[in-house]
Amino acid sequence: MITFNELKITSDNKNLIIDVSVKEDSYYKNVYLDSITIDNQNSYIDNGPSEKAIYSYNAEGNLKNVRLVIDYREIIDGINNNILFVYAKTKGVPTSDTPCGMDNITTIGVAYNAYPLY
Repeated sequence: MITFNELKITSDNKNLIIDVSVKEDSYYKNVYLDSITIDNQNSYIDNGPSEKAIYSYNAEGNLKNVRLVIDYREIIDGINNNILFVYAKTKGVPTSDTPCGMDNITTIGVAYNAYPLY
């Protein structure tokens, strides 16, 4: 249900950019963004966001798109030398004819600072 339009750490290692959208398919006309939660390699668990998340954002209203530019100081443990697991969660109900597997309310994306590797 969610598309990560952009998910990256800036080259200066100071910001994490998250741009997510609910897909524009007709199945999702009553589906909106609910929250974004971030774990790192220390707080990551197999079954979704942990209770020890290093950052949380709750969307207000019925948003279909959110773009966040998060300063490294807002994230517990920062972003340097961390693998960030970004969970985008939706609210609302997709239509009843939504194909199987396209109705997951949580989508995960991964970000790390790749610039030192270049």
